[in-house]
Amino acid sequence: MGTVKLYYSAKNTSELLFKKNILGLMSAFPGKITCRFHVTQQRSQICKELQPHVTEGRISEKDLQKHVSKDTLWYICGPPPMIESISKLLSNIGVPRSSVFFEKWW
Repeated sequence: MGTVKLYYSAKNTSELLFKKNILGLMSAFPGKITCRFHVTQQRSQICKELQPHVTEGRISEKDLQKHVSKDTLWYICGPPPMIESISKLLSNIGVPRSSVFFEKWW
């Protein structure tokens, strides 16, 4: 099994769907499945269970740069402006378009 690095962004932790399932997978497959939750408008305190996995602010070029390799495939899911933004970040750090996958479904 390869590795999965998930970057998941939402306004706040209450909007992070499936967070308990994702934390469970991270526990079941340590080092194989990891996740960074990014929140952009968090107003309340982040629960202790999530704190080690949460970054406040948008997903950045610096966050993604750490995982660039010739074997990395990138799957983007979200609203069209977010897909465009992340696609541009990936292009800026040299990820070939053939390694980036998404579907604009609205």
